[in-house]
Amino acid sequence: MRHRTLPDWCFTYQVQRRLCWFIGIGCLYRCLGAGDPILLARITSNFAAQIWSLAVTFADRIVLVGLLIRFWGPDTFADWASVFAAAGLVGLFELGLNVYFGNLYQRAYAHGDEEAFHRVLSVSLSVYGMLGAILVVGVLIFASMGYVASTVTVTTLDEWSLSVAFLFLSISTILRITRGSVSQIYRGRGQFAVGIFVASLPSVAIVFVCGAAASLGAGPVIIALLHACVECVAGWAAMYRDLRARYPVLTFRARLPAATELIDVGRHIPWFGLLQGAPLAWMQAPVLLMGSAGITGAPLVGFLVTRTLVNFARQLSDMLARSVAVETAGAFHLAQEGQLCQATTRFARFLCVSSGATAAGLFVFAPSLIGYWTGRPE
Repeated sequence: MRHRTLPDWCFTYQVQRRLCWFIGIGCLYRCLGAGDPILLARITSNFAAQIWSLAVTFADRIVLVGLLIRFWGPDTFADWASVFAAAGLVGLFELGLNVYFGNLYQRAYAHGDEEAFHRVLSVSLSVYGMLGAILVVGVLIFASMGYVASTVTVTTLDEWSLSVAFLFLSISTILRITRGSVSQIYRGRGQFAVGIFVASLPSVAIVFVCGAAASLGAGPVIIALLHACVECVAGWAAMYRDLRARYPVLTFRARLPAATELIDVGRHIPWFGLLQGAPLAWMQAPVLLMGSAGITGAPLVGFLVTRTLVNFARQLSDMLARSVAVETAGAFHLAQEGQLCQATTRFARFLCVSSGATAAGLFVFAPSLIGYWTGRPE
């Protein structure tokens, strides 16, 4: 008996790609809001913005990392990864303040309270200003006293280069942390997607500037300096200019917080700090621990690129979750519990399936991808 088969065109790449796209959009529509097209449109817009952010992350963590490994070799890149991880741990002192103030922005805007919104902005600027000053002083002391060399294990960098690179990268991290005082305004004003695009500018600039510098022979110290410069120009300056043009009614003036406001901040810091700090700690601490155990060079780089690939895939689910969260936060603040529970439950099912599919794909294709990515199969 002759078996019927599908035509050959059904197996072309273009047809398979379109089929997967329609299935994905259909599942998302079914899970998140068949009865609320406006909500679905906003979630889709937010997710599209984060896909752009993911593309930028791809360029930063995949393309730039691959270039640095090729230009520097695994030993120098392993040293760079170690000092980068040490400076990245400065981000633990952000304490989840951006989540806290972002929630206050959204609550004030949901209730139409412009006075409260301006007050949150003023308090945010003052709290982040104090935090930034403390961190700068702490980093300067840590670097100048020679503690970096006793904390970070390297094989190709001398003590001076290690301390200077750590200082520049830490300053870049502090600038990014303090930018959280204003970056959450986009989320608070209902323009989360715009905020994603503006916040991605430093990463885009770093890929081009640092990639070009490394190709011309720049070492870790120069690349670290460029990180700090890019954060000043493409980070703070660009975002401040956009916010002033987009929201001319806002006044960017710091005011001392009241005692009750500081108490409320302190009450939320343990929870938001754990939420934001734990992923950062388990991303950066293993690099330092492996270095202190004498695991450097190719073995350390192999661990880093594998972890980067896994985290890159995980971000798809994380970004979609954020897209849903920022749009359902209004329902929470307005006590619309039915709508909130329905959207969350439907999204949870979709997220479980998509995460499982992503994990399966990584298990099958990761070894080949890493070999092509770094140019070093080992």
